[in-house]
Amino acid sequence: MDPNQLRAICRDLLSGLSYNKVKTLRKVAKSTLQNIKSKLAEKGISSNAELNAISDAELAVVMYGSDARVVPAGRRGTRIKTGHRSFSRIDDTKLMPVDFPAVAREFADNSRLTKEDLYKRHVLQAAETGLEPYKRTAFLKRLNACISNSKGPDVYMHREHAWCDELQIDWCGDTFPIICDNKGTVRNYNIIVMAWSASYYFTAAFVPDMTTKTTCEALREALLFFNCLPLRFVIDNAKALVTKHSKGHEAILNEKFSYFASRCGIAVDANPPYTRLSNQSKIKISQETLILQASRLFLILE
Repeated sequence: MDPNQLRAICRDLLSGLSYNKVKTLRKVAKSTLQNIKSKLAEKGISSNAELNAISDAELAVVMYGSDARVVPAGRRGTRIKTGHRSFSRIDDTKLMPVDFPAVAREFADNSRLTKEDLYKRHVLQAAETGLEPYKRTAFLKRLNACISNSKGPDVYMHREHAWCDELQIDWCGDTFPIICDNKGTVRNYNIIVMAWSASYYFTAAFVPDMTTKTTCEALREALLFFNCLPLRFVIDNAKALVTKHSKGHEAILNEKFSYFASRCGIAVDANPPYTRLSNQSKIKISQETLILQASRLFLILE
């Protein structure tokens, strides 16, 4: 590291700046900052005045040991030479063996266990057996690789619902022009979407309006399509389904919709007011897929 950069980092840390701020400002890793701060504390350097009292060569020794020295670096000024060859390696036969997959599983199972705890334990075990421990960076690199390999696919939401429990109902919000008779009359139809919470399996239907009658008819077609009844409808607070729902109070369901659900033997859960159904379960459905599904259950409701 350039001695000027090292001294600037030391000033930042001694001034009380956080690791994140110094990391962003100086473009160095957090582990490097932790090591520098630890070395300063070991040597009792606790202020910028004490830092300014030592030379670059003395600072290099503080950070990298007695073999470190400041040497010319051409046009770049100077650099710190640490005194050991970068390609030197520890003999693998003298390393303390580590079952990294087992350590990764232990880390995943115990939320209170940190990677630093695991490395410190490894160092102590190596000292007890007389073997060389892994260097901290090498240990964490292998541990992180095992942790990454043990992770499942990157999913955006985990299933938290029982199968066949909830059928969510909502309108997609957009209308689409539909030719509804032989004369070429065009009407704007809404799309109502019905999706299972557990699987995100869904269907949709074009409806000419958002009345209770057309909503119930669309639900009937959807239940026939699924060939299955849910235990509950989870609904938004649309007027076709809910007459009144004040915050902190039970919903007063639309009488005709409530009658339809009771005859089907399906309970109804209305969303809390001032929320959207999408907050409970974000269903990623493309517009093309939505229109295709709605076309399969196209309803001419006059």
